[in-house]
Amino acid sequence: MEVISVLQGVPASILSSQRAHSAGLLVGLREGSRTIVISTLQSDQDGLGSATELAESLLPPPLAVVGCYAETGTAALISCTEPGGVAIAVGNDGALQYHVQQGGSLVPCQPELLDPAAACTTDGLLVELAEGYVPVRCVAELVLAASSGKDGGINLLAAYEELEEQLCGPGSLYVAEATPNAAAAGNGSVGLPQAVIPASEPFPSLGATWSNATVLRPYQRATRGGAGAGCAAPQLSWQPGEAAQQHASLCLDVLCYVPASMPAAEAVGTLVRPAVRRQLRAMRLDAEAAAAAAAAGFSKGKGGAARQQQSGLQPQRALHFRPPGYCHHMTLLYPLPNPSIEAEEEALLQRRQALHRLLALPPDRPLLRVANAVAGWSGGSGSSPGATNAAAAVGGGSAGGLDAALAAGGVGGKQRLRDVHVGLPPPSLGGSVHLVQGSYDYYHYMQDKFDDSGWGCAYRSLQTLCSWFARQHYTARPPPSHRQVQAALVAMGDKPASFVGSRQWIGAIEIGYVLDSLLGVGHKVLTAASGDDLPSLARQIAHHFDTQGSPIMIGGGVLAYTLLGIDWEEGSGRCAFLILDPHYTGGEDVRKIHAGQWVAWKQPGDRAAAGGELFVSGSFYNLLCPQRPTTV
Repeated sequence: MEVISVLQGVPASILSSQRAHSAGLLVGLREGSRTIVISTLQSDQDGLGSATELAESLLPPPLAVVGCYAETGTAALISCTEPGGVAIAVGNDGALQYHVQQGGSLVPCQPELLDPAAACTTDGLLVELAEGYVPVRCVAELVLAASSGKDGGINLLAAYEELEEQLCGPGSLYVAEATPNAAAAGNGSVGLPQAVIPASEPFPSLGATWSNATVLRPYQRATRGGAGAGCAAPQLSWQPGEAAQQHASLCLDVLCYVPASMPAAEAVGTLVRPAVRRQLRAMRLDAEAAAAAAAAGFSKGKGGAARQQQSGLQPQRALHFRPPGYCHHMTLLYPLPNPSIEAEEEALLQRRQALHRLLALPPDRPLLRVANAVAGWSGGSGSSPGATNAAAAVGGGSAGGLDAALAAGGVGGKQRLRDVHVGLPPPSLGGSVHLVQGSYDYYHYMQDKFDDSGWGCAYRSLQTLCSWFARQHYTARPPPSHRQVQAALVAMGDKPASFVGSRQWIGAIEIGYVLDSLLGVGHKVLTAASGDDLPSLARQIAHHFDTQGSPIMIGGGVLAYTLLGIDWEEGSGRCAFLILDPHYTGGEDVRKIHAGQWVAWKQPGDRAAAGGELFVSGSFYNLLCPQRPTTV
């Protein structure tokens, strides 16, 4: 008898999707007679077939499509649900009716609804995955070499079939890179591949855990006694005659969830190799679609560089993601080189928009950019196999490089601190609290081995703002240096050439110019004629943190600050400001920063951490409020 369990977030996802989509797929895990439905893929009745095809490369096995949902009476409920699969009928009144497909009929069932708090780990990963499986990746960097005819057509099928034979055929061999855990057990040296995987040993014995995934590299066995005896890395080359040859990079990265007790050899045969085949097929289909579009452009006679660019083979790159609300990873294929530049990624806007619709992700938050790809398997405080930042699990994007750039440069060679307001006691007013949304890095005087004490506070506030946009994945650029800020202002004509390399101050208006020039970020400016008038802006400040969530730069008097939040008592008009002070010159010690009130809740009339009045009576103030880009 089939046992059906459904994560509680799934019904809500189905009902919300009904406003825009009439049908969708159910994603889940099958273990014996039990099926756990854990997420959805939104579509419509006509697109269920293509969505199912996409899911083959999107989901790490053994996760799979386990059924579908559609309006009551829809034929797709039976035709798109395999025997034993789950079909959810959505009534006109929003009621959901659960069924299991048996013998071509839908049999009603009553599922067990799972509370995410109990069904998922603290990192948000499904408990069944975290406790019963380990992650295994198969990674290969290849060069696609294919020939095209005079008509611009490219025969990709034969080339990919040859590659599939090399990677998955009987002559293929998978070599495991040693992990720190395996090395400690005497199974290999860190950074050096092991000779072979013991056929009967499960991957955990090789050191695979959720903080240290086993990485497999595919090789092809050479013929015994031949000149190239041993193992050779796969090469993809197809030359069906004299024709122009084109090349593109392929970054294969297959993720599988392997049962912790399954022998490694069995896992490679039943999970890894089939997953490699599916990813290669998805790459081929994507490349064929791009080649067809290029050929169409070629036949229309597009000239010059445009024609050359359109007719070339596109690179293929697999990246792993785990967006908010998902208890499992997913793999996406992007036509990007490794590494890629921001301009190349911007060209994929329409593709990301379609993926956001498929996954029911917000249409105004960047969640599937390269910087969102989970990068590297690292344990330790603050990292997890489910987080969507550069310190978390699975992947291989450029996010790790950006994360390192943001963290580097602290005083004394230490890493720069992040989110230093966390751990402060709550404000004492008891009003409504409105805070910055997301992470930022604390930039302050004397960092980056650069003495800007006395003049660089606004530059440091700008860098904190830029770090927020980088941490939210709106940009892959690290915050600009003082000199880069000055050069940008000179380039736009706001400052003379002599400004570069000077120790001159900048204010909120200049910071707005730089954000627009370097990041394409717009802003609003709130003004107060006197420091005493800042509480009159409380409602607007609260609205900014609720809707935009970005830090605010405060410029006025002789000091610049970064504003991270406000505690506002609407009835009395009293408020407290969460001030991040860039004038700090000490080391990267959060306890010292808290003790010195370099980040603290402060009320009008309080003193600044650097001394003097926090807000000066009679001094004019600008509050620069960066606007969150409405893009994916």
